[in-house]
Amino acid sequence: MNLTSVLLSDAFPGYAVSLTSRPDRRVLMTLMRLEACAISKVIDAEALSNPAMAAKVIWQVKRDLKLKEGGLKWHTPDDHWISLELPTYHDNPLWQRVIKTRTGRRHSRLI
Repeated sequence: MNLTSVLLSDAFPGYAVSLTSRPDRRVLMTLMRLEACAISKVIDAEALSNPAMAAKVIWQVKRDLKLKEGGLKWHTPDDHWISLELPTYHDNPLWQRVIKTRTGRRHSRLI
């Protein structure tokens, strides 16, 4: 068990954290409490070796747990848990992908 998986275990003290490898080089993280699956999430394997990525995963899972338990509502002191960051499947932010796509379309019309 490496340092980041210890951080994941310490971040959720009431849960048993299980990490299982997947064939697509990702990891299935399952949080269990009293033999019932509370939440499971597929994470990148890099998150286990990068503390910054692990912190982001911890933040997302804590937010998901709060949403599931009903402890998170809009326009309350806890609304800092709600992120305005859009999920992307690219390493670049979304606006950079839009610029590249528009530029590519413009160049294809000129040809």
